[in-house]
Amino acid sequence: DSTGVANFMSTRLPVGANSITAAYSGDTNYAAAASTTAAVAIKASAAATFTNPLALHVASSTLATSCADPAIYKDQSGGADTWYLYCTSDALYPGDPNPHYLGIYKSSDLVNWTYLGNAFAGMPSWASINGASLWAPAIKYFNGQYYLYYAASETSLTGNGSAIGVGVSSTPAGPFVDHGSPVVEPELATNCCAGSYRSTIDPDVIQDASGQRYILFGSFAGGLYVRKL
Repeated sequence: DSTGVANFMSTRLPVGANSITAAYSGDTNYAAAASTTAAVAIKASAAATFTNPLALHVASSTLATSCADPAIYKDQSGGADTWYLYCTSDALYPGDPNPHYLGIYKSSDLVNWTYLGNAFAGMPSWASINGASLWAPAIKYFNGQYYLYYAASETSLTGNGSAIGVGVSSTPAGPFVDHGSPVVEPELATNCCAGSYRSTIDPDVIQDASGQRYILFGSFAGGLYVRKL
């Protein structure tokens, strides 16, 4: 520069000890040719750490023990991010006496979570059968509403097979109101397992470039399926 100081920048040096040599060829205004070597130590970035399992706070002194089949949604409002977590309907803690219908938690940092309650007030009428539970939530936003898809492990429909339902809410915190009938009803498996109903579980929804939405579901008995919504 105008004071005769050489300025340079080096990038992509590996972690550990490095040696950098700067050479100056000299000219009529400054000193004769010279070079100098500097030892440079590059340190690894300090990684942020957290401990699994994450803290799912049910109450001030109680943590949830499980959040199977988690689905997550980030809401941006008022310049702040809030994340919502949706879980399969398990007991919140050992000895929990209360039934649950897809628990919802929220967080502002993705590490500490606070329990908000059940996504649904109870089992939908078409899935109200002894032993049935709500599984595998999938949260989506379109048409100005939040759609929570889920699997009902058993149903009161023909064959008592599993099915997929959906509830709607104006907020990701719920509560959600069930549609009143399945999105995907129980059906016999057509490619295996003669006489058995396919596993209509674990839903997810995607949208193509034209705006057409598809629901994907299934797993063991009968395999994987996709259909238009």
